[in-house]
Amino acid sequence: IMISLLAEVWMKIQMDARVDALGGFGNVPTKEEFEKGFLAYYKKNFGAPDNKWWDNQKMEMTLAFVNMPAYFVTAMVTNLAFLGRFDLDSFLAVYKSSLLPTGGLSYKLENAFEMSADYVVGAIPSKFHSDPRVQEFRNQRIGRLRLGYNFVYKTIYENPLGNLLGNWEAIPVQGIGPRAWVRQFYGGYLPTELIANNVLRPVEAMNIPGISGLADSCDRLLTTNHTDAFKLIPKAGR
Repeated sequence: IMISLLAEVWMKIQMDARVDALGGFGNVPTKEEFEKGFLAYYKKNFGAPDNKWWDNQKMEMTLAFVNMPAYFVTAMVTNLAFLGRFDLDSFLAVYKSSLLPTGGLSYKLENAFEMSADYVVGAIPSKFHSDPRVQEFRNQRIGRLRLGYNFVYKTIYENPLGNLLGNWEAIPVQGIGPRAWVRQFYGGYLPTELIANNVLRPVEAMNIPGISGLADSCDRLLTTNHTDAFKLIPKAGR
């Protein structure tokens, strides 16, 4: 949970920096746009040229893979501390999730809100926008708007989607097994099972000095207490 929270914060900062560089923040609606209401202004920014789904999707995938070394170290330390092994399957599932089209849509929705937030000062002449009292009013109204938006966004979209993907990733599926989300992409096996069965355990059985010992260490690193890896073949002599 902690890794996910930190990753989401880092991703959000990077996405906000991108939108800011494109001039997407600080947009105050015109009089005509303000009179149409916040939802109409949000809809306009949702479809803005600087907020295309594919641009957001590419950005999310780029950030995810650029951050892979740091996430690998964090996941390794956390997994060893709490599981006694490295959960390769979960690690790969995170990056597979970043390829889903829902990622780009999530950031498109979020960016539309950020680009629309200054709707709250649309009725105030621009010459007064730098006034500290106007800034205080702006921040308070955006805070209230954000609370309402988050409630709707999480209730209708984020939480249902998260539950769906979480269940798909973790709940056993008849005929496939536990972690069906991962197994469906590897012929019904977990990556851990494939590596241990086809690489590590055959090398261990060869009893090659040094090499077989290394393979055994890698095997233990990946499979210790891995109750979901039910397709692991037994080690030679066991």
